[in-house]
Amino acid sequence: MCGIVGFWSAARLSDSEHIVRAMSDAITRRGPDSAGHWSAADVGIFFGHRRLAILDTSEAGYQPMQSSKRRFCVTFNGEIYNHLELREMLHQQGISIDWKGGSDTETLVEGFEVWGVEQTLKLCNGMFAIAIFDAEKRTLSFARDRLGEKPLYIAQTSNCVIFASDLAAIRQHPEFTSTIDTAALSAYFANANVPAPLSIYKKVRKLEPGHLLVLSTPTPSDIHSAPYWSLSEVAEEGSHNLLLLSDSELKTQLNEKLIDAVSSRMISDVPLGAFLSGGIDSSLVVALMQQHASNVVKTFSIGFNQADYNEAHHAKAVAEYLGTDHTELYVDEADALALVPEIPLAYSEPFSDASQIPTMLVSRLARENVTVSLSGDGGDELFAGYRRYANNESYWSRVSGYPRWFRKGVVGAVDQLMPLVDRLSGRGILPDKLVKPFRSVGQLGHLIKASTQFEMYCAMMTYFRDERLLVNEPRVKPTVVELPSLDTELQKMLFRDSSLYLPDTIMTKVDRASMRYSLESRAPLLDHRLVEFAWQLPEQTKFRDSTGKWLLREVLYDYLPKSLMDRPKKGFGVPIGEWLRGPLNEWANDLLVSDQLNRQGFLNSDLVQQMWNQHVSRQRDYAPEIWSLLMFQSWYLHNHG
Repeated sequence: MCGIVGFWSAARLSDSEHIVRAMSDAITRRGPDSAGHWSAADVGIFFGHRRLAILDTSEAGYQPMQSSKRRFCVTFNGEIYNHLELREMLHQQGISIDWKGGSDTETLVEGFEVWGVEQTLKLCNGMFAIAIFDAEKRTLSFARDRLGEKPLYIAQTSNCVIFASDLAAIRQHPEFTSTIDTAALSAYFANANVPAPLSIYKKVRKLEPGHLLVLSTPTPSDIHSAPYWSLSEVAEEGSHNLLLLSDSELKTQLNEKLIDAVSSRMISDVPLGAFLSGGIDSSLVVALMQQHASNVVKTFSIGFNQADYNEAHHAKAVAEYLGTDHTELYVDEADALALVPEIPLAYSEPFSDASQIPTMLVSRLARENVTVSLSGDGGDELFAGYRRYANNESYWSRVSGYPRWFRKGVVGAVDQLMPLVDRLSGRGILPDKLVKPFRSVGQLGHLIKASTQFEMYCAMMTYFRDERLLVNEPRVKPTVVELPSLDTELQKMLFRDSSLYLPDTIMTKVDRASMRYSLESRAPLLDHRLVEFAWQLPEQTKFRDSTGKWLLREVLYDYLPKSLMDRPKKGFGVPIGEWLRGPLNEWANDLLVSDQLNRQGFLNSDLVQQMWNQHVSRQRDYAPEIWSLLMFQSWYLHNHG
């Protein structure tokens, strides 16, 4: 696990070596073990690398790394879990290579020599972001793993292309201009993140998951990448070619694939452990780790004193049953408050899923004991684990019987009346039992107006829905996802989450939080072979008897008793709404001062103040929206004063 930086410049900069070193120094936490630099000065290409040594910790694994024939040079962030199998494939093909060490980077760069870049990527099972210079073709290529576990930012100026694992590095380049992209800002408030290919800055893009970008000049007129692996194709082909096997046969196949995915991610030359929340996914991953580990697995969890948010006791019970070496840490408001200043340092562009707080805390806890930690991320998106899938179906069944014109009319009338209702409520004239129906319709209006069930789901997943928020166009609106040909509403929801929510929320959250503490996080459930298998599973194996993850649970019950696992899902949340009214109130209030917002010129300060006041006074719960505002403000002031 590492951090990569570099640029390709048409202009010959006298201080290029200094620039690339400054870029790599900006992301030292992604790779504290060593730094490396390489250049093809005659071409204007400069690579930098920060190393977190995991496989072959010797100098033989140092990067940037050239192939034995010197055609390819790479700077690589990630892990290739099947790299030993790839070496064996080269041997079976009669390719003789004088291996210098045992790193997956060397396997990768020699694979490029033999198979070419795209074919090698298709053979790789791993997580990665890679920059590749081809000296023969004089091209610079970029690749990102299939599910978007590792980040890669690419900036374009009039003279060069700049790339890095983190925007903090790109900001070090003297030609970079930090102009906020208002379209990206709109997307941020809709999604609580800036979805790929957008970034918060103009002229900077994130390479999309499963994509390969090849540049033949440092000043391309257009940057266009193409997929070497397509989730859209996987979903469409899988859903139209379902595995028509018995439940027991499917369970056996799933168990085998899970064992392979977990065991392959346990390769490490440094201490390894796992996050354990006590939920289905992390418990299954830990159970499989414990089955195949030579030593007792180290597990880590975070607990909260608020019962509604605490699952630490469940995690402890699972750990005791499996016999892991378990460490837990209970945190409170003071811990959250102390962590707040670190958030914009960890997330180099605005990000506002509040579970970033416990994710950072558990990453910091784990790093005190291990360098690599496995997680259960991906199970909800692959096997229909989120409660919102059932909630969406329930909501739609309630409203779809009414004509849309009628539903829109009701919502419009309530919107018109809400200011009056709020005033009368504030004066004690209207009792709460009459006010609540108005507020319910007002808060759920975006769902009630939907024309289809999937449109309702997209509206459910939109964090900030008030079109008056941004001072200038574009307005905040749900992110549109181009759907493949899918037959059911559940398939559509799973595809949306797997293509948008998973890479841009879940994996962004985990990558930035873990790398803040130089911890490598691995997600076995995102093995692309397991993803492809999951899309071939009949829907009833995922959602049955009003319960998600049915087949995954059946596998889990072979390792852990039902009595220990059958309970409502809590998620990895924090009581952010109450914290904003309590210990975080002063910090939040300082960030939302109207004069400051007006000077920045992005946000409608009157609306912000109205929402903040209503949240603090408990008239309405605006916790997700307020947190999005605060995370933008915190990020902006840290990076732009």
